[in-house]
Amino acid sequence: MTMDITNAFFSACRIGLKPGELLHTSWFDLKYSMSAIEIMDPKMDALVQGNRKVLTVCEALSSEQLPLGPFSSLYELLGIIDELLAACVNWLTGDSLAQSIFICMYMHCTQLIRDKYLAAFCELLRRSIYQLRYIIICVSVFDEEDHYKFTHGMPVHEPSNIFDGYGGFRNDCLHKLSVLELVAHVNDLIRNLENESTTFADREEKLLMGLHSRLQFVQVLLLFTNSIFECINPTHVYFEQDLFEGYTHADLDFSERNPSPPKLCEAQNNTEFLWDSFIDICRKVSQHLSSLKSLSDTLVETSNIGKMAGEGKFRPKDASYGLPGFEVFLNQTNIPTYMPKVVNIHDRHKSFVYFSSLFTRLNHILCTYENFALWNVLHPEPLRLHSLWTFIQKSGQISCPYVKALLFPDDSSEVNEPMLTTCVLSKTIIYVFHSTLMGKGDFIALQPPSLSPVHFLNSWQELEPTAYRPLIKNIIYNIPELMSFFTTLSNHFARIPYIYGSNRSRQRSALGYWLGDLPDLLDECANAEFVIGVELRNKLANKTTECFESAGKSEVLSTQKTVVPVQINLSCFVTYVYYYLAWDYIVSGFQLDLYSPSEWLSIYAFMIHLFQNLASLLRSLAENCIVSGSEGQPTLENESADIKGLNKQVDKCDSVNDVERLVNRQSKKKKKHREKCNVSGVHSKSIEMSNTMNFNSVVKPISPMIHEIGSTFEVHLLNVHQYLNTATLYVIRALQRDSGIEINVNRLSPDPNSDGQLRTFLSRNYLERYARRLGIFLIPHNSPLTEMGGVSGAYETWRSLVSSSIIDGRSTSDLYLMAARAFDEAQNLIQKTLYLKSVGEEKLLKFTRSPIVLSLLTEKLGPPDQLIDLQQLARRNSIACRVLGVCEDRRPIVHTANPSTINHKMSFLCSSSPVKLDYNFLESKCYPLIRLASQSKKC
Repeated sequence: MTMDITNAFFSACRIGLKPGELLHTSWFDLKYSMSAIEIMDPKMDALVQGNRKVLTVCEALSSEQLPLGPFSSLYELLGIIDELLAACVNWLTGDSLAQSIFICMYMHCTQLIRDKYLAAFCELLRRSIYQLRYIIICVSVFDEEDHYKFTHGMPVHEPSNIFDGYGGFRNDCLHKLSVLELVAHVNDLIRNLENESTTFADREEKLLMGLHSRLQFVQVLLLFTNSIFECINPTHVYFEQDLFEGYTHADLDFSERNPSPPKLCEAQNNTEFLWDSFIDICRKVSQHLSSLKSLSDTLVETSNIGKMAGEGKFRPKDASYGLPGFEVFLNQTNIPTYMPKVVNIHDRHKSFVYFSSLFTRLNHILCTYENFALWNVLHPEPLRLHSLWTFIQKSGQISCPYVKALLFPDDSSEVNEPMLTTCVLSKTIIYVFHSTLMGKGDFIALQPPSLSPVHFLNSWQELEPTAYRPLIKNIIYNIPELMSFFTTLSNHFARIPYIYGSNRSRQRSALGYWLGDLPDLLDECANAEFVIGVELRNKLANKTTECFESAGKSEVLSTQKTVVPVQINLSCFVTYVYYYLAWDYIVSGFQLDLYSPSEWLSIYAFMIHLFQNLASLLRSLAENCIVSGSEGQPTLENESADIKGLNKQVDKCDSVNDVERLVNRQSKKKKKHREKCNVSGVHSKSIEMSNTMNFNSVVKPISPMIHEIGSTFEVHLLNVHQYLNTATLYVIRALQRDSGIEINVNRLSPDPNSDGQLRTFLSRNYLERYARRLGIFLIPHNSPLTEMGGVSGAYETWRSLVSSSIIDGRSTSDLYLMAARAFDEAQNLIQKTLYLKSVGEEKLLKFTRSPIVLSLLTEKLGPPDQLIDLQQLARRNSIACRVLGVCEDRRPIVHTANPSTINHKMSFLCSSSPVKLDYNFLESKCYPLIRLASQSKKC
């Protein structure tokens, strides 16, 4: 006997279950719960039959519900065209072709369109999409979350052949035309548009100009994509079945018209380049981008002249799209089940703004490469690859603002930019031209990235004397083992541009592998340096012998003793790049919110260690330059008296090289710091900066120009970050102490003191977390950043630092005021650094004697923050620290009802805390902005 319990069941659920609760059996595990969540997702209802019938292309054609034209309404025609352009933006930002551009039926049956303007537009757009997709997949610097590469059977290459001859009409001439023939055809349409516009009922000047600009836009877009193919030889690209899904190897028409495109960078004896060819390509592509930018601005101004989509754009189940040919569910049977069923096409105006910003960005990229080539025309050696890597790194560290504006137009203040979709097209263009510039005009993009050893040698030899450079090259070319090693080393560095083509989270993973492999290569660098140094010394000795013999003083040679190998700076150059990429690896943890608040101190302390090593490296380079001798290149010896005075002021900064030296100083002044600190006292006392290295010692022996490694500008810039890092460490430690967290090296487990409120910060598992975060630098025994004792030794050094008298030996008020002093020093140093930059750029312009944009040469590897932003952060944090130093009621307090209970969350992180650390102020997010809650109570 059965009984209907439906009503009783629902009644019991209403009475016994609270909102959000689910009734289930004992076997209802995680798998079933996830399935339930997916089923209840509104997106799963996309395929459920709504209030209307979804038509296929064939059904729409047979029922004559798909108008093929000619269109009598220009207003309606522009609506279709604008919606297709907006759908193109959807594809560029990560949506699939099947759910963006090809929800338009006209893209499937272009050969049947009787309206010549719409047919030409669709064919131009199809070819542009095909070529863009070709370039993006060949270069392959995208991630699956940023670009969807599969077509799912969409007719990207040509219109679907199932519609050939349908209805006795076939407009088969367009998709068989070459690019140049198609462009000429569109030029004829545009030229005759005014005369043949009588077919439109709404013949208005504004609408006609709108159609003119849109046809011209996709025409120039195709010319732009076609010009990029001149950087790639299609006959050497190996197509993969899973990437191109069965399409032919032919590139529409380009391989037929240009079977062997000219190489842009030819080498003469593997040393000289034809930079002029590369500059011509940059200017040609840049002209197309300038036209696209201008046309995009026109689209923005006329974004509302076409017919808008109806309710079906946002409610596709219940209403039609409102524009002829558009059906959201057209390709639902082609896409896999794991994909979202509905994709909303972006707003037209925002999409056109995206186009405008995108082409501005691409034009900037082309101008940067052109300036790099112009510089090397004037100064062929050395090839400053680190400047190019800096540009690529800055481009990859932050997301493009126009992507953020498109995806989060209303409230983007809380959006974590590193988590956003990257601009795939800009990253692709950066890598295409980098590969072309590195001598791969016919590169196979699907192969692992590589770099010619010649380019790496030319870049590294910036650190070597001019007289040694041809001798070193000759030594390397004549020893096969050295050439093989430099090929391996060059290919390792070739991964840098490829790494920064990924999104920020993928960059960190790739950087981890890159940094992990480098220590072994550094060992090989030391061996190569020895061999090169010995061979170079022999060559120099041979020249010396010839000189003495020609002078008739051969007896002098018998008194000469064996000399050591010549000092080579190969390891210094490799380590220099390693330190900066290690710095970026650490900073990316802040951007991706990977560090917990309990790890902040250890991260900032490790950056102290990194800065100290970098300072030592710059000093080593300066000493090597002194020993080797100057090669007559311009220096700052003849700089103005203002700069000399500036250097003297910087040299007065009381800085030390290590913590031990500071401890000795502090012990001597212990009596002076026993009194309670106040604001006036801080100004009068000489507070030591515990971790500010003497970068300025590099400035005195040698002062390279602003674009060179170890320049005065670079030294000052590193000092700025050092002061900010020091001040931030002081602030965080002071806030921890205000939260009741004490660091005691003698206790490894929580043990409240007599008042029951103090808690220890270090625990037994902290060493494990420390190793997990920083082990990549500390575990390898040959790492440039390793310390004696490996991870354990570095951990003990850090623990001793934060628990010593340097930091915990001072009162909390002292820490706040010391932080304020450090922020003041950073602010003053930033002002001097900005002045140095302007003077250095002026001197560099005089040196080049050419109108080259110098931003490429003056940027340095490291965080992407601008000096102005750092100065503003230092100023505001200095004020906040002074307030916290003298007003105890403005500080966070320990919130716990039971003093014996340990509160594992730091008080300054609670929502009710009067102090907030805003890590979103800077683009790098490596230093927080201190925000104080407003209080009516006066100090």
